Amino acid sequence: NCGPHALADLRRKLQEEKAIFIIFPEGGRSRTGSMMPFKHGLGMLIAETNVPVVPCGLAGTFEALPPHRTLPRPVAIKLVIGDALQFASTANDRTGWSQIAAQVESPVRDLVAQSRTA
Repeated sequence: NCGPHALADLRRKLQEEKAIFIIFPEGGRSRTGSMMPFKHGLGMLIAETNVPVVPCGLAGTFEALPPHRTLPRPVAIKLVIGDALQFASTANDRTGWSQIAAQVESPVRDLVAQSRTA
């Protein structure tokens, strides 16, 4: 569940815990294998914090587990890791959230393209 309380709890955990969280900001699985637009929930978690965002590109996940399958196929998954981004000075409002989503989505799309050609 990702309601307001769940987001507030995760935001607190992101700031307090020394852990890595993997977030897929598209809000759901692709039915076509194409990356969907990012939702602004990532911005709600990150705005005005010192939590770095490390964009990553994955290739092979759709082939490994397409929507109609319940068990994954043995397919190679490729991961490309980008440079960390900071959003401490980005406003914690709807405009800032959308800016964060866009500023993370762009390098993720580039990294996904790299992972498909690697």
